[in-house]
This record gives sequence, C-alpha cells and structure tokens, in this order.
Amino acid sequence: MTDMQFSKFCTAQQKRYFPPLLDYLHRAQPDEPQQWQDWFIAPIWGGQNNLLYQTRRDETAFAVKFTRLDERRRASREFHTLWALQEAGLVLAPVPFVLAEGRYHGRQAVIQSWLDGMVDPLPPQSPAEWESLLDHILAVQSVKPSNTAVPLSPATLFASHPHELLAYLQQRAAALPPDALMEPVTTLLAHLGKRPFPDHPAPQLVLLHCDPNPRNFVRQPSGWLAVDWENSGWGDPALEIADLMAHAAYMDVPTATWEWVIGLVAERWRDDTAVARIWAYYPLILTFWVVIFTQSMYELAHNIPNARLAPRSPDWAETLPGKYNHYLALADMWVIE
Repeated sequence: MTDMQFSKFCTAQQKRYFPPLLDYLHRAQPDEPQQWQDWFIAPIWGGQNNLLYQTRRDETAFAVKFTRLDERRRASREFHTLWALQEAGLVLAPVPFVLAEGRYHGRQAVIQSWLDGMVDPLPPQSPAEWESLLDHILAVQSVKPSNTAVPLSPATLFASHPHELLAYLQQRAAALPPDALMEPVTTLLAHLGKRPFPDHPAPQLVLLHCDPNPRNFVRQPSGWLAVDWENSGWGDPALEIADLMAHAAYMDVPTATWEWVIGLVAERWRDDTAVARIWAYYPLILTFWVVIFTQSMYELAHNIPNARLAPRSPDWAETLPGKYNHYLALADMWVIE
C-alpha cells in the first residue's frame, strides 16, 4: 500500500490487520467503547487537536491517532521522531508501526504502541520529579543530526537565536485578524525589537519534544516517557527549557524553582552560554503565548467554530480570559522594563 508506511518494527501480521483498522476508525469515528472484529476500541478524550483511540487485539494495546493534514505534517513528524528514538536505543516514547499520509482526505494517521503508567496534569511536585523530567528531556536531546539517519525536520517552534524567534513572532502577529486586540501584542513586540539580545555561537541542534504539557508524560517507576511528538524536531536545547518554563501548565511554578532547574540543566549541559540563552528566549516565549491567546480571544468573541479534530475542552471559554490576562501580565513584567 503506497499510501501507508510501515516501520521496521511492524510485523507481517500487523501489516495485514492495521490498514483495515485505520479504514474503519476513519469511517466510523466511534465516540464510545466498542468491539469491532478482533479489536476492542476506546476513544481517548482530553486532547484538543487529534482523534485518539486505544485499541486492543490479542491482549496487546496500540494507540491510533488521526491528525489534521497541515503544513506541520503532524503524524509524519511524530512517526519519524519515534523511529529515531528507537534507533538510538532510547526507551523514552512509544514504538511507531504505521504512518498513513495520503489515504484519508485532510488527515494523517499514525499507529504506535500504547504506554501504560501514571499521567498527572500537575507539574513536578518534588526535586525527584523535576530530575525525572529533566532526565527525560536531556536524554531526548542526546539525539543529534550527526547520530541519526532518520530524516527529521526543524521543530515547529524553531530558533537558533532570539532574533530568529522575534522574527517568527512578528510574522505570527501580522497574521492575526485586523480587528483583534492588537495593542498589547504591538507594544510587546516593539519593546522586544529594541532589546540587545546577547550574541552567542550557533547552538548544536538536538532533538526537541516541543510540547512540555505534563499530560504528555507517562511516569513509570523506571523513568518518564512521553507521548504526543507532533511538534518535535531539531532545535536549540535552550529553547526547549524556555518553552517548558512558559507553558500554561507550569504557570504556578515559582521563579526560585526555575532558577534551580536552569542551574541543574546548565550543569548537565556544560555549556557556558546555556543560562543566558534560556533567559533570552523566555520573554519571547511569553509573548508567543500572548499572540496565541489573542487569536483565541478573537475566536471566542466572534464565536468562530473549532477547526481542530477534537472538541475544545468544556471549560475553554471560561478559562481562556484568565490565561490571556496571566500571560499578558507576565510578558509585561519580563518584556517592558
């Protein structure tokens, strides 16, 4: 089947029974647990971008994900990143089996192994948990263009210098609707444009997960694993830490904790410019979230339908203004000095 790619981890039997499963799920889109042929299928709710199913056959569980087909090529990005991690001998993520790119109009699909373990919506609550998270992040970053033959793209949020990220933010802001609330974004970008970002040598690119939501980490006794790699790719490791610090799920983490985390990371990297790069990226990432939530506030005010495959969370409209105001206040504090 030319519209499906099977990884080397996929058995001959799986190559026969995975395509009919994908065809059925694409056609039926079940919203309740059910039995279909030899498969038990259960939809998994909670994500906001994709249709996700846990499927079981012969006591073996798989994750099946349908993603939007857009410029990110989400399922393809995830499939190849998972392959690169397996090739590197890193047990940090699911095993990829199938990628379907051109088979379903407007969608991609990927099948991978199902990871069992604890998932917690809260960020790490102890030094040991923070070290488990950092162990995972730094192990992923051990994959570099020089030590993998798997073709990977730049991460969806990519920059090798703060000026590159600023240019990206200016482009994103220019694409906002003309009647969106632009004054806060314009002010932040104007101040960032005047900031003398430190010069540093071009960083060595490494593999980034590029989505630090705590719900993406499966906490097993042997270490933390991660799912949802559709934004992953090459990037500056300092940007990954700044992205972690600015993520909405970590908004209640105090600055003192971040200073400790950064110190621990810099010690592990043995990179003299790491701390400066992280703090240089941080206000830019905060501004990135202001841009994102400005778009979302516009969609809320104008009742614009959800364009994602999965429905918005039930409390989306209720919690959105608080998130917008939080990021605007934080960005003002770090950008407007």
